[in-house]
Amino acid sequence: MRRDAFSVVIPAYQAASTLQACLEAINAARPAPDEVIVYDDGSTDQTPEIARAHGARVIAGTVARRGPAYGRNRGAQAARCPTVLFVDADVAVAPDALGRLSRLVSSDENVSAAFGAYGDRVSAVVRNVAGRYANLRHHHTHVTAAPSGVAEAQTFWSGLGAVDRAAFLAVGGFDEGYGRPCIEDVELGLRLKARGGRLLLVPDARGDHMKDWTLVQLWRTDLLQRAVPWSQLVAEGRIAPTLNTGGAEQTKSVLAHLVWLFALVAMGTALVGESAIWLAFVALSAGALLAYLVSNRRFLRVLRRQSRGTAIAGAGLHWLYHCYASLTFAIVVVWTGFMTRMRTRRSHKRALAARLRTPSA
Repeated sequence: MRRDAFSVVIPAYQAASTLQACLEAINAARPAPDEVIVYDDGSTDQTPEIARAHGARVIAGTVARRGPAYGRNRGAQAARCPTVLFVDADVAVAPDALGRLSRLVSSDENVSAAFGAYGDRVSAVVRNVAGRYANLRHHHTHVTAAPSGVAEAQTFWSGLGAVDRAAFLAVGGFDEGYGRPCIEDVELGLRLKARGGRLLLVPDARGDHMKDWTLVQLWRTDLLQRAVPWSQLVAEGRIAPTLNTGGAEQTKSVLAHLVWLFALVAMGTALVGESAIWLAFVALSAGALLAYLVSNRRFLRVLRRQSRGTAIAGAGLHWLYHCYASLTFAIVVVWTGFMTRMRTRRSHKRALAARLRTPSA
C-alpha cells in the first residue's frame, strides 16, 4: 500500500438529505481517496442505498444506535490505507481539502493528525440564521487560530480531519463512551498529543457544512455537548484554555457580562429615582456593548458578508454565546474543584481512620 494512500470514513445516521452531496464532493476531490467507507448507524432512510450508489463500502451497524465515535472506530478498523480521513455526512469538502490533509499526515511520521475548517460560504440548504451563525463561528474560530495557514494544535476535529491510522489505533481510537456527537474528537486529540504526535490545524482545508441548525439545537449543543464537557477537561487540567477559552475569548466574555450587569444596575437605580446614577450606568452599559462589538469586529465582518440581517442577528447570538458559555465554564470549574476537594477530604479521613485502627507496636 502506498504511503500517500488514504481512506475516507463517514459515520452516517438518517443522512439521506446530505449524504449525496457529501459523497459527490468526495468523489470529485483531487487526489481521489483510495476507498470510501460509510458506517450506517441503523438508518431507516435511504442512507445505505445512497452510499452504495456512489461507490462507497457500507458497514451496517447494529439495530441500536451507537453514535459517531463508534462508527468512526469501525470504519478506521476496516480501512486499508495508512491515512484515514474522517468526514461528517453533512459536509461537502472542497476539491483540494482531502489532499491537503492527507499529504501532511503521510509525509511526516511525527504528524499524527491534521484537520481543517468549515468554509466561509454558507451552504444554500442552511436557511436558519442560527445555522448560518453556528457554521461561520466555527469557521472563524479555526481561521483565526492559524493566521499563517497551518498551526500546531492540541486537539482534533473529526468533521474534516485526517489521522495516521497506526497512531489512531495505538491510542484506542475514539472513546465510545460518547454515545452522541460531543467532544470525542477533542479527547482523542489529547491522547494523540500525549503519545508524542503532532496535531495540525489547516483552515485552508475546507468543507461546506450543510447542517441547518435551529436555535434550540444550537443552544443545546453549545451547552450540553460542548461547553460542559470541554470545561470539565479544562478543570481537570487535561487541556489548556485555547481556542474557545483563551485570553481573547475571556476578555470578550467579561465585556458581554458587563453589558447586562451595568444595564441591570441602571434599571435598579431608575426604579428608586436616582436619575444621575441611572444615566451613568446606562452609559457604562453602552460603552461595554461598544467595546464588545469592536472586539468582535472581524467576526462581524464575516457575518456581514452573508447579509446585514445575518450580521445583526449573529451579533446578538454571539453575545448570548459568550454569556452562557463563560457562565457554564465558571460553574463547571467551581463544581469540579469542590468535588475534588471533597474526594480528597474523604480520602484523608479514610486514611486517618485506617491508621487509628492499626494497633501500635
